[in-house]
Amino acid sequence: LAELDAGREAAGPRVSLSRLEAPPRPQSQDRGQALVAGLTPRQRQIAQLLGAGVQARTIAEQLGTSRSNVYAARKRIAIHLGVDPDEVATTVRTYGLHP
Repeated sequence: LAELDAGREAAGPRVSLSRLEAPPRPQSQDRGQALVAGLTPRQRQIAQLLGAGVQARTIAEQLGTSRSNVYAARKRIAIHLGVDPDEVATTVRTYGLHP
């Protein structure tokens, strides 16, 4: 605080320069797009439906598959996103990836 009171930078030039050189942080939606880039089209579709609040049973009916396949896909999506399977829908909504 004494540095600031004296009108000097508390962080010093090296820290300030590193902040200037750092690339800008991606926006939430950009980060979300990067996260889902590695998902298969089917996983992306399931993730978007989960984010929209559609239940697994309904997703299975819409896609012509079983609920267990939807749950398995949700688990793989969660691993890819680095979250718990129960957090997939919330994560998708957070990053604006739902339809």
